[in-house]
Amino acid sequence: MCGVRFNAFVTSVLLLHLGGCMTWKPVPVNPRLFIEDSRPQSVRVWSGPTEPIVISHPSVERGSIVVADGACRGIGQGRYRRYVCPTRPIIAIDDVRRIEVRRMAPGRSLLILSPFLAVLAYAAAFEASR
Repeated sequence: MCGVRFNAFVTSVLLLHLGGCMTWKPVPVNPRLFIEDSRPQSVRVWSGPTEPIVISHPSVERGSIVVADGACRGIGQGRYRRYVCPTRPIIAIDDVRRIEVRRMAPGRSLLILSPFLAVLAYAAAFEASR
């Protein structure tokens, strides 16, 4: 009986972890500060009436949002070694109207996973009554 409860618990944790929904949320701060401080994995940038641009691993250099363009290479020796990554500008910071970042949507995740969780709860209750 204890093994069934443990299996149900592990299954529900995995379902919640793997089945999480993601959504784009607007960032209410300056795009430059946000990108430099939080180093997001990807951002969605709105710059005009066109479709947004999704940028992976962005950084800010010389007033533009840039991405790595090619392989990084090491310069120097020992503790003085540093890495230089060639960059390619994508969009000027002044042209950015809105920036969004991917976030977890717990409400959607719970809504999608609720039938599975109900089945797990029923199975656990059925097993406990035996």
